[in-house]
Amino acid sequence: MLGYRSRIQNYIFSESYQVCSSGRKCSMSEVIGNDWADMSDDYSDNMYIYVNSATGVTAQGVELEMDYDAGFAFTRLSFSQQLTDQPTSIASTYFGAGDMTELPRKYMTLDAGVRFFDEALTLGTIVKYTGKARRLSPDFETDEHTGAIIKEDLPQIPTIIDLYGTYEVNRNLMLKLTVQNLMNRDYSEALNKLNMMPGPGDDASRANTARGRTWIFGGEVRF
Repeated sequence: MLGYRSRIQNYIFSESYQVCSSGRKCSMSEVIGNDWADMSDDYSDNMYIYVNSATGVTAQGVELEMDYDAGFAFTRLSFSQQLTDQPTSIASTYFGAGDMTELPRKYMTLDAGVRFFDEALTLGTIVKYTGKARRLSPDFETDEHTGAIIKEDLPQIPTIIDLYGTYEVNRNLMLKLTVQNLMNRDYSEALNKLNMMPGPGDDASRANTARGRTWIFGGEVRF
């Protein structure tokens, strides 16, 4: 088990700037605060500049991992919970310019199985739970004070169950079978960049789904 709390100084992120009438760069929070009164009449384009955060960023959480193997049966459990107050980069709102790199609040993976025939045959299941995850607003909703794209919760990600089996025919040949997303659930992966992008709109963004029920058969040959 591990607990951590990190305080990050000078965190790098990108902000939007405009050219003010004095010729200097004005952040969007300053422009909005002055009700756009100090804007230059000669230039109107945004500038997206990477800067250091004036305030520290805190990341904290706990991680837990357990592993038990009795030969004929085994189980592995991993759990993580984290929280961060990192600012959103304006570059994340444009395709290819950046990511929203914020992990789900919680996630857990349980791997359990049994072995037969002198451990030649292994049958197991993997259960994956994902807690609340956030994305950038697909409708470009912005904070009225800073102009930053608002973060919102992703639709709840269902618990995903996979099955797998391996059979060691001999020391040179192993057969493998996997069934991913056994219950054929419709969901979007938490860190799929396309689901973090604003712009496509809520209906379109739901097309960026993970695989449905998928069967994979393969083998391993050793020489």
